[in-house]
Amino acid sequence: MSDMSIDRITFLLRANREAGRKLQEQLRRRGQEHDKVKAAECKPTRPSVIAVIDDDPELLEALDLMLSSCGYRPELFASAEEFLNVAATSGAACLVVDIQLGDISGVELGRQLLAKGFTFPIIFITGSRDELHRRQAIDLGCVAFLLKPFPSDRLIEAITSAIGSPQY
Repeated sequence: MSDMSIDRITFLLRANREAGRKLQEQLRRRGQEHDKVKAAECKPTRPSVIAVIDDDPELLEALDLMLSSCGYRPELFASAEEFLNVAATSGAACLVVDIQLGDISGVELGRQLLAKGFTFPIIFITGSRDELHRRQAIDLGCVAFLLKPFPSDRLIEAITSAIGSPQY
């Protein structure tokens, strides 16, 4: 068991929830200000599936709204186990994965997928500033490593980098 204090765990949980709320607010504001020109810039010609794996329901909802508004087709998973159950049939072009999930971490999910022969491009997201997490993600060959809260355009840039362009 980790020697992390309850105060530290509580702080991290609150920070993760706050990051989700900030992203939702940012998306609401963006949606109000978003004009047709901007929408056309980020819409793929055929919706690419982006699998999002995060145990925070508020952040899943925010990412669902953001990715949908850019023309992607998000598939949402609340755990690594949920995604592993459908990985073989997933049409995902890219994965957006939280590092700190439940029983199986985001990094461990990446390892298991590689061991099974899957080569999904992975964008890791996290509220943790732990250097070990960043190093492990980079060692797995992640496309990007984003600290929460992150600007929505950084995620879109990372997705574009992962799948070549929005018109995948």
